[in-house]
Amino acid sequence: MRYKSEKIVEKIPVIDSNCTLYDIIDIFVKERVPVVGIGDKYITIDNIVKILVLNRENLHKILYRDVSPFTRKLSVFMKRTSFRNIISKLYGRNEKYMILKADKFNIIGAITPRSLFSYFSKYLLLNDLNYFYYKRFRCVVTPNTTIVGTLRKMNKYNSNFSPMIFKGKFRGIVSSYDIISYLIDEEVINKVNKRKNDYFFETSIADFCGYFVPVIDVMDLKVSKVRKILSKYSVLAIVRNNLLEYFVDDYNLIDYTRQKLIKRWFDEI
Repeated sequence: MRYKSEKIVEKIPVIDSNCTLYDIIDIFVKERVPVVGIGDKYITIDNIVKILVLNRENLHKILYRDVSPFTRKLSVFMKRTSFRNIISKLYGRNEKYMILKADKFNIIGAITPRSLFSYFSKYLLLNDLNYFYYKRFRCVVTPNTTIVGTLRKMNKYNSNFSPMIFKGKFRGIVSSYDIISYLIDEEVINKVNKRKNDYFFETSIADFCGYFVPVIDVMDLKVSKVRKILSKYSVLAIVRNNLLEYFVDDYNLIDYTRQKLIKRWFDEI
């Protein structure tokens, strides 16, 4: 069987470096991708979360700065490298995002938690959900958690998703994409430009919990549904009577794919 390295990536926008941080945030919101290429460097949605937390007092300034200082290098694999060698290297790396290139100048796409999982998802077993059992509350928030509190948790746990729990009940999923979409709202950005940064950061996270698609009731749990949701969203909540049973985020997903699914692929070939 011939394996194609292009199958383990997702397409990402690639732009020149002549843009602001605000422009990049707008791209993340519209495209809902985890990585954007800028020249020969990259910026990830995780970077955006860190930048917002670290520059809380200067938000009105950094949004319109050139984005170049915020970019970073990512590990790069070349298409000419054999598929098996790429997977072997991925197996031992603790990185969320990597790049696949056709040559020095042309990017094929980014290897992301959902793209890697999608390729190896046929090896998923429902029993594997126990792998996430003790990790489901890593990044939990409540309706009273502020935006800055949520971003700090996402930064701490290297995740772009937080389950919201209120009085023990599951209320939904908050994503970093939903949060930054609020930042480019006209009313909010006008306040920020007037140096009212707390208008953004101290807002309750309760209004950002509308991302309900990646949720499955345990009574309706099927392998096909788990595969479909994680391949599209890289996050999944499994609930029973409004109580959260399991929570898979993007950080746990890529770790699981490496430790479980890729190992089964190697055992098969």
